[in-house]
Amino acid sequence: MFSNSFFQEPVRFEDVKDEIFDMVRPSDPLRITLTDLVSCGQGDTVVSILVDLNGFWTYENREVLVTASDGGGGGGAAASAADAASVPAAAATGAADDDEDPADI
Repeated sequence: MFSNSFFQEPVRFEDVKDEIFDMVRPSDPLRITLTDLVSCGQGDTVVSILVDLNGFWTYENREVLVTASDGGGGGGAAASAADAASVPAAAATGAADDDEDPADI
């Protein structure tokens, strides 16, 4: 009755972990510190992936969202979804205020 196109394979923890470590490139290959998250420039995305289901889904499906929005003329839904997913993470890491040092929080 349902097509397999509606279902996705489960995401493996090891794949998510490896991708996050590749994004952050921490100084210690066994752990990620706040300093690593801030200096990598993608801390908001990493935190969003880890704590927000919508943030994880948006990141996991980013290629599909970009492809779908290309026909509609620009960033469109993909940009809006990515922006919405990163807002809570920026607030959680203290990265929302560029003038403020997250280590001081």
